[in-house]
Amino acid sequence: MAEEFCIPLTIGRGYASLPPRHEMARRYFQSGKKKLVLLIVSDFDPDGECIAESFGRSMADDFGVDVHPVKVAVNLDHVAHFGLANNATEALPKRGSSRCQRWIADYGDDQPVYEVEALAPVDLQEILRDSIRSVIDVEAFNYEVEQEREESSQLAAVRNNIGPLLTDAMECSDL
Repeated sequence: MAEEFCIPLTIGRGYASLPPRHEMARRYFQSGKKKLVLLIVSDFDPDGECIAESFGRSMADDFGVDVHPVKVAVNLDHVAHFGLANNATEALPKRGSSRCQRWIADYGDDQPVYEVEALAPVDLQEILRDSIRSVIDVEAFNYEVEQEREESSQLAAVRNNIGPLLTDAMECSDL
């Protein structure tokens, strides 16, 4: 989905380490944008629920990035909508997690947790596509895609016209 919309992608396991966050900050500053919108995919568990908030705070504190983190999956609505409650990966949260008390306060003592992998790939793609469209200017994006298509067509026409001339010129230079 990121490639479809020409959006950079960073993969971090859990709470991402400093190098991927530093690379994100570098790309952000090079872009000249005023705000960084991060679409975050993480597990629906005590730690996964805190990643977006923690990541956003870290990007602001460590790198001075004006960031808007958005957890787009997995959430409680996805559990019901995609039937994850019937999935074999259902389990209760780890009681040893430092974030478990907040989880229990938000979701109750018996709310199962779900890993991102509980979502079918096609469902995750749908979630990401909808999330991306909700934060970009779709009209401007479509305009740029059309401009690129037109320019590509023009370049192909130029290549088709110049190609034979270059071939002829190279053949003549061999004489």
